[in-house]
Amino acid sequence: MDHPRLSSPQCESQSDASSGIGYPAYFLEGFPEGTEIRQFTNILSVRKRSHDRHIALLQDKTQNPFLIFTDVPDSEFLKICEKTPRTSRTTRILYSWKTHTLILKIMPYIAHETAKEELKLCIGIQITTMGLGGELYPIGQTTIRFGDFTKEPDGGWARLSQNPNPSFVLEIGLSESSGRLVLDARGWLESTGSTVQIAVTIMVNRKKPEIVVQRWEIVPRVYSVRTRASHPPASCTQEVRSHYLNQTILVTGGLVIPFNKVVGRPANQPLEQDFVITRQDLEDLSRKVWTVQKFL
Repeated sequence: MDHPRLSSPQCESQSDASSGIGYPAYFLEGFPEGTEIRQFTNILSVRKRSHDRHIALLQDKTQNPFLIFTDVPDSEFLKICEKTPRTSRTTRILYSWKTHTLILKIMPYIAHETAKEELKLCIGIQITTMGLGGELYPIGQTTIRFGDFTKEPDGGWARLSQNPNPSFVLEIGLSESSGRLVLDARGWLESTGSTVQIAVTIMVNRKKPEIVVQRWEIVPRVYSVRTRASHPPASCTQEVRSHYLNQTILVTGGLVIPFNKVVGRPANQPLEQDFVITRQDLEDLSRKVWTVQKFL
């Protein structure tokens, strides 16, 4: 089933930014100005910096959720990943095994969790309705290694044949770091070794009632000259916006997620169809997010 491409100038400019070669091309790009980069000394220092940033974010002393540590030994990263208690379940990791660089994203916001859980609920209901419980598994924030990178999504689903490597991931970010959100979606899709076919991003604006949802996927392109990229670039293939005007929540449409890219086969049973996050679903998500943000 073909769907029209719903795009915007923002969506277009982001998707055409560069050739698709995954995280190696932009591993340390797209962060807010002034993002802290420190050389790794020990795990205790990482934990302290994470805790301090967590508190600073909650107290609104900063709006930058990222910490970057360089020269992290692989053995120490494994301890951080598997044994060391992190500040909270709202910390996500991205690690380069090649450069030994660790990126932490700390998101202690109820709005972030609300958006994540609402979208996961919508997808989960449709998986049950279509009888796909034996084919798709929720992976939550499972730590995934692909190629030279290890990363945790905000949510995701994996096919039985690939579990726990996801075919569909969810990434949520704030408006202040929207550029990095785009690069994370592209990194999942373009990097060698990744099994991800669809990435959905949700950008939550902290300053006003605005939410932007985008669907990202690899769209094959025809080139007259053979490129050296390992993958074609990921594209933003649909964008839906939600905002609040004159006491009314306005949503530009519903979000369609292709069945075959998530499940790995065509829909062939009566109840099987593309996953759809309806306009009403997104209105409900927006209302709950803006309520916890105290905009409503």
